[in-house]
This record gives sequence, structure tokens and C-alpha cells, in this order.
Amino acid sequence: MGRSKIATTPFEAVMKWCLENGHGKLSKRMSAPVAYKLPVFEHDGSEWEVWVNASNEPCEQDAVTIPPWTAYVEFNGWPAGFLDPSGGEFAAGSYGNVDRFLAALKAWPGGVT
Repeated sequence: MGRSKIATTPFEAVMKWCLENGHGKLSKRMSAPVAYKLPVFEHDGSEWEVWVNASNEPCEQDAVTIPPWTAYVEFNGWPAGFLDPSGGEFAAGSYGNVDRFLAALKAWPGGVT
């Protein structure tokens, strides 16, 4: 019986969520640098939106430049952070923070472990 690797960083959690929800091989789906949108909703109606740039070039999303191999996250329409393999930066507010984002990814169908 196989084991599921525990996501240790927010970027790993996003990548694992993509794989477990049928969004694997994102770079193969894109013919040009463009962000792939992944909405995640919470039970209280809050919304996280994640755009993943799985290309070697920056791309634009709603006037935001997303660097290569980076996830850009918004919480209820507000910028929350950039996640990349080295960690990235994330908001530290009482609502839009990395702990709440990870909890939303875990609670969403097909959530990460």
C-alpha cells in the first residue's frame, strides 16, 4: 500500500492539490506562458483563487506579473501571496494567512494531506 507524502510547504501543497484533482502536467497544457486558475472555496463563502504559472517565462494575470514556476494566491479578491519552490511570501492577516489557506486546501474535495 502506497503512502501519500505530507505536503511540507504551501507551494508543495498547491502542487499536490493540482495533481490530486486532475490538474497534473500543467506545463504540457499551456502553449504559452499563461496562469492556470484554480478556485478554492471555504464553507463560509470565502474564496481563494490560485493561479499557477507552470512555464519558464513570466505571465500576466489581472495586471499581476507571475514569475515562472510560481503560484499567485488571492483571498476574496485581494492579493495574498506568491508561492514558489523556495517558499515565497504570504499575507499575515487575521483572515488571509497561510494557515487558513492550507486549511482550505485540506478541506476542499480532494484536499491535501
